[in-house]
Order: sequence, then C-alpha cells, then structure tokens
Amino acid sequence: MGMNPDAAFDAYDWYFRGVIEIPSYIDSAFLSSRTNEVYFFLQDKYMRLDYTLGQHTQRDDKILTDLDWICYDFPSLEYTSFGAYGIECSFDTEGNKAYIFCHPEEKKAYLFKGNKYGCIDYDSKQLIGLIRNITDGFPVLKDTVFEDGIDACFASHKENQTYLFKGENYVMINFTPSNTDDTLVDGVKLIVDGWSFFKNILPLDNKGVDSYPQKPGTNRYKYRNCSTCPGMHDEEDEDDEKDEDVMKEDEDVMKEHEDE
Repeated sequence: MGMNPDAAFDAYDWYFRGVIEIPSYIDSAFLSSRTNEVYFFLQDKYMRLDYTLGQHTQRDDKILTDLDWICYDFPSLEYTSFGAYGIECSFDTEGNKAYIFCHPEEKKAYLFKGNKYGCIDYDSKQLIGLIRNITDGFPVLKDTVFEDGIDACFASHKENQTYLFKGENYVMINFTPSNTDDTLVDGVKLIVDGWSFFKNILPLDNKGVDSYPQKPGTNRYKYRNCSTCPGMHDEEDEDDEKDEDVMKEDEDVMKEHEDE
C-alpha cells in the first residue's frame, strides 16, 4: 500500500517548516576528565567550556571549543545516528572515555525518561533498584519543571553537586546518594541568565538540523542530505567512509582537549 499523499505532504510540511519553529536547547552533557571542563551537545553540534565549581550563576565561564559539528571532531560518529541527529544522553566514565546515549568510581549512572528514572551499574549493565518517578527519588524537584522530565544533566567536579537542564531552564542541586534530602541551590533559572556564553546560542535554530557543510581545509566531509544519512548512502559514496583509524582520531581529540 502506498503512502497517503496528504500524509506525505503533512510529513514534508512538518519536517521542512514546522520543526523549524520548535526551539532547541541542551540535549546532553558530560564532564571532561579535566577539572572544571564540560561538554555540551545541542542537536548535531557540541561545545566545550570551562565552568566555576559550586557556582550556580556562571559569571566566569569561558568557551574552550566553539559550537561546531559533532562529526568534525569525532569522525567515528560520521554516518551514525549520533553524528546525524545528535546525542540525547551521555555520561562520563574514567580517563578519556564516555558513554553516549555518575559517579565514575562506583560505576553508577542515573538515566531519565519522561517522569521516570533508573539507576544502573554500567559495568555489569544491571538495574539498581526499581524504575521510579522522579519526584519519588528527588522530592526536591516536585512542583518544578523537572518533575516531568530532564533533558540533560551532569555531575559537577564538586562532590554531590549536579546541574539539571530542561528546555530553557536549569537548576543546581546538592544531592545525597541513596537518600532523598537533596536541596536546590538558588532555585530554577533560565539557562541564558545563568550561563553567559549561551546567550547568543540558545535557543538553537532547528533549520538545517540534518545537514553539515564540508569541513574547511579538507575534502573529507561532503554536504550531507538524505542520501548520506545512516544506512542510506549509495555505493559510490563508499570511498568516503571512515577508515580503521577514525576511532583512534576521536580518542586523540579528547586527549588534545585534556592537554590544552
């Protein structure tokens, strides 16, 4: 059975017009192994910055890596859904490694979806306890925008402190593992009010979310469209596929950032 012409038009209209009107904010984040540095992912782009430990309103934050395409600095993610559509979940582990989709010594991470959350041991890949409502495990978030979901978060380099992001808002909390007496630090704020470098970036324009230009000074990246999306590129594009050294390049990028 063929696609209904009206449905096809509606999909086209949504993808090329409707989606542009939706504001886009922070999708995920994870800490660098270098103190005071964090990676932020926004759609198919990322940036790296220096932040001030324990400071709710970041007055002295500075950009270390300008907003750029994920696939430029992480070439192993080209022709994957992570490079094409962005990273919706991530957390750091140890050294120069991170899980894309905590407490690094305990191998634990919190995952959020909708108004639910779960804690996993990512070494054994086992769920710790039960999947619960966010407000059951974090009652301090009740009656805030975060009770229905969390877009991104990262644990600060300062022990038992974390930043939560949702839409245009963020909050810093002091949390107590395995307990529920967490506290908010200075309440929920707008991201652009608390993180100065985001003022000229957020909300991110959705236009062009599925395309990126050729990287300046190289012939490696071509302008991507549906014919080069994951699983859809033609055989003639095979010569442009990443080689076996690409994974090593990603690791080198992370090390370069740590050594700066």
